[in-house]
This record gives sequence, structure tokens and C-alpha cells, in this order.
Amino acid sequence: MEKTLILGNKPEKWWIKDLGETDVLSVPNFSVGKNSDISNFVRELPKDIDCVVIDADSLYTENIELPLDLALQIRLMLRECLHTSLSSIIIVSDLSIEAFRDYGVKSMILMTRKVSLVQSEVVCEVIRNSAPLSPGEYVEGFLNLIKIEPQQKIEGRHSIANEWGAERLGSVVCPDRKSDIIPLKTSSSLYFRYCNLASLNADEVRGIINCKSQERIESKEIESKGVKFLLIDDEADKGWLKVLSVLMPDAEYDVWNTPIQSYDDINSEIRNNIKSRKYDLIFLDLRMAGVSEESVLNPEDFSGMRILRGIKKVNRGIQVIMLTATNKSWNLKALLDAGANGYYMKESPEYHFPVTYSEQNANALIETIEACLENSYLQDIVAGVAQLTLPADSECSDNIYNQLKIALSLILKAKTNADYAFAYISLEQVFEIATSSLIRQSWNNGRYEFFFTEDTHEKCRLIEGGKDKGLLDSAAQWKKVSAIYYQLYGGGDSTFSAKVEYLISLRNKYIHPGTEDKPVITQVDFQNLFDVIVLFLSVFK
Repeated sequence: MEKTLILGNKPEKWWIKDLGETDVLSVPNFSVGKNSDISNFVRELPKDIDCVVIDADSLYTENIELPLDLALQIRLMLRECLHTSLSSIIIVSDLSIEAFRDYGVKSMILMTRKVSLVQSEVVCEVIRNSAPLSPGEYVEGFLNLIKIEPQQKIEGRHSIANEWGAERLGSVVCPDRKSDIIPLKTSSSLYFRYCNLASLNADEVRGIINCKSQERIESKEIESKGVKFLLIDDEADKGWLKVLSVLMPDAEYDVWNTPIQSYDDINSEIRNNIKSRKYDLIFLDLRMAGVSEESVLNPEDFSGMRILRGIKKVNRGIQVIMLTATNKSWNLKALLDAGANGYYMKESPEYHFPVTYSEQNANALIETIEACLENSYLQDIVAGVAQLTLPADSECSDNIYNQLKIALSLILKAKTNADYAFAYISLEQVFEIATSSLIRQSWNNGRYEFFFTEDTHEKCRLIEGGKDKGLLDSAAQWKKVSAIYYQLYGGGDSTFSAKVEYLISLRNKYIHPGTEDKPVITQVDFQNLFDVIVLFLSVFK
């Protein structure tokens, strides 16, 4: 006889005594529908049982769903019960099978492999001939034979996807802490338990019962010291805030979890924080108006879309990651077109994705968060452009403003080093515009002479490190820019010429690499160039 455990409250029954030394475990009197209570009981069962016998007639309950509940939970709690979930399950009752038939999916458990309803006079023989399921039988004879539907349909698909999405993300990034990350209602849901298992194959079942954990992402935490993020999600308490806090353990955060229709519905404190660049990153749920948005089809009508546009209107450079259950390409494109810097697709329990998909999805989110944190400097770039004041009624000023607008548009969309390089080259054009407008050159006595086009007709001088090196006799761009900064407008930063020489040479090496390797231009290079251009333009009168 295999290793057997009897769940019942009358260990003195004759058939139990006939089995010899067999463990008997008393079953508490659970309230009807308390899945969490039953789950906690089943979780504590031994993990190596081959046969579980449920003495249905001895349980103190008038509700005969309880033995069916126990059987179903044992099967569904594979990750907690391990081999015991594959045990042969024998329900002992002198009631006929008709008494157990009207309980929906719970009754379906009797139609699956190695779950049987027997009367007491034959139970000993059945137990002696029992054997646990193989991993393949567990898949073919249980998972593929049942289907569990969500019990709380009134919450709508959005709410279910919120709970499930947090559960799946939590299962990857914090598997050891999931019990205190995901709400208890979710962790005890029969529907979610079933969906967690539905895509398993026999090898994966074998790996679980042998405690061979799936490979996890290499890093489950993101460097977040000094980071502050905002979560805008009407169901943040489904586990999203806690999962994000695990991913960014050193970050500070604010949360807005009240259903709203538009950006203006957020309180003034948070709106002021967004405008004044207090957040490095915002996570924004696509549907912020609850069940009322279940039937919305047009992406422009989603509350999250209206909130996104409001955010980007007051702070174009802030990084926003959308949290969405939609997988429709046109919705995702609309979000990116509206200024979203990335998105995380909440997994839906309607689709039985394998564990590898959840891991890839979590990896993608981590990469998106890290990219957004790297790009948080864009808020300062956007604000810096907005604060620039150049001489009015000047064609040169208009051309510089237009070029800054082009460069800003490019850097806000940049994802790759090639994108950063194009934005960098576009920004460097500000120097080209300034020198072509403010300096003219002429050929005189076998050499070039350079003059400011201002009324002074003053010859340009070469100034390095704030020191006058004589007349400018070279068309090198950095020398002309230095002449404008130091000589024409009286700039006082002695390091300016060295900075501008390096930054312009980087642009030249990229466009004309010659025999050298083309340099890699990064967002840091763009930021350094921008800082020098702001310094350059700050002296314009």
C-alpha cells in the first residue's frame, strides 16, 4: 500500500482500523466559500502523500461541497503540496454520486483521473490498489479535463487582469515573497490557481514536484537610490505598488488610487510635483475609471490616455510607463504616439501563457524602467529649452529656437545610440547657425580673415581658456564659437573653449570617421552638449 493520509473526524471507523497504521488528520469545520481557509489547511499537508482519503461522511458540515473543495484544492495547489497534489484521491461516502453532482467545477473533479467516490465497504480494497498520477496524467487527466471560470464577474475583466497581472509579475520578480506581496483573495482564488497551472506540460510538472525551480531573471532589483516614482492606478492595492517597491527597493513613491477621468482630477499637490519635476518616473494605468471603461474601444477615450496627454502637456520630458491589459497593436501605438515612454502588458488569465512568457515580460519591464530612469534627465532638457531667452526680432534667434525644437523632438524619441547621434548632430547645429549668422569671413592677402557681422566690424580673435592668442586665422568651428562667446558677448567661463572643442570634434569624428572607428554617442554626450549650448546661449544679448 502506498503512503496514505486520511482526512476525517472519526478515526475509530472500522475501515480505518482495517488499514493498520495510517495517518488520520482531523478537518476543521470550514465556512462555506472560505477558499483561503481551505487553502491554508491544504498547504500544511505532508508533501509526499501517494493517496489521500477524504472521509466525507465524518466531516462536521451539512454542506457536502467540502470534500469536493478539498479534492480540488489538493489538485490545484501543486506548487505548495508538491507530490501530494498528484496523489490518488478517494472520497468515501455512503451517499450516492447524485448527491455530489450539482456543484459545478467542484463536481467535475470526480470526472478526472484517479479521483473516485466509493462506499465504505470497498474503500480498503480501493486504497490498496491506488497509485498516484504521473506528471503526464496530471496534465492530461486533470488540467486538460477541467475549466474554472472567475467567480467575481461583477468586477469585470479589468479588475481580474489587474489581480492576475500583479500575481504573474510577482511570481517572477519576488517568488519568495509573493505571499506578502499579492492580496490574499488573489492567492486563494481557484480561478487564478487553475490559470497558473493550465499551461504546464509534464516536464514542468515534474520539475515542480522535484523542487527544481525555473530559472529566474538575473537581477530582481533595480538600482533606485534617489529615485522617486508615482503610481497612478485605481487598483494599486491589487499588488502593483508592492511589486514595484520590490523592483525598486530604495525608491520613494507617491500613489494615486482613486478612479478618475482626466489629469485635472488628480489633486493639486501631485500635479505640482509632476510639473516641477519631482518624479523620475510615472506608472499609469490605462483604465482609471473602473468597470465603466470595460466597453471602451477607441484608445483616445481611455481615461489613462487623457491623463497621459495632461502629464505630457505640463512636463513633456517626464518618463511614463503605461500599465495596460490590452494587447491590441493600435492601442499600444496610440499610447506611444501620445508620448508614453513604454508599457507593461498585464497578463490576462484568459490566455494560458507559459512561465517563460511571464519571465520575458518581467525582463522587458525591468529594461523599460532602467531605460526610463536613464532618460529622466530629459525633464531638465525640456525645462532648459523652455527657459532660454534669446534676443527678440532676430532671425538668428528664430533659427536657433527652431533647431532646438528639432533636436528636442529627436532626443525625446531616441532609443538607440544611432538615435542619440542624430539628436546630438542636430543640437550641434545651433553652433553652425550662430557662427554663420554672427561671423563672416573674407580672403585677403592669401589668408582668411574673420569679422563679426555686428556693426563693430571687429576682427575675430582666437581665445583659448580665456586668453587671447591673436587674430583668428582658422575656420575651425570651435574657434569661431569661442570668439562669439568670449569676445563678442564677454563670456566668463575659462573652460568653455576646451569643452566646445571636444564636443564639436566628437560630432566631426562621427560624421567623418576617416581611418578611426566611428565613436559611440550616448545620451550623456547629448546632455553634455546641451549644457554647453545653454552656457553659450546664456550670454546672448
